[in-house]
Amino acid sequence: MVSLERKQAEQIIQAVGGATNIERVIHCVTRLRFYLVDPSKVDSPRLVAIDGVAGEAFNALLGQYQVVIGPGVHEVYEMVENVLQDATRELDAQPSASGVWQRVKQWVDGIKKTTRTNPSSLF
Repeated sequence: MVSLERKQAEQIIQAVGGATNIERVIHCVTRLRFYLVDPSKVDSPRLVAIDGVAGEAFNALLGQYQVVIGPGVHEVYEMVENVLQDATRELDAQPSASGVWQRVKQWVDGIKKTTRTNPSSLF
């Protein structure tokens, strides 16, 4: 069973554009402060409809998208961090095209190295 705090954290992450849209998150006394890849991906109506979210603001000067939580922000921040870590682990576990390409490149580089040091290894 998913805790209420985890559900809230997951909803906030989705409303700000998903885990891949978040470069970094910090918090102050009352707000989560997100540094986002693309602030235009934020779904403001969805965000402010989440239980426990008191408001939102974009601070262009600091480049932060701020989600107003109130005095319980530290607990929400910790849960957001946990959800983001889980999402990162899931992404890392999936083979990516770049990961496959990296392995092929390493294999080709190994062949090149072997043939330079021992050209007869080709035959």
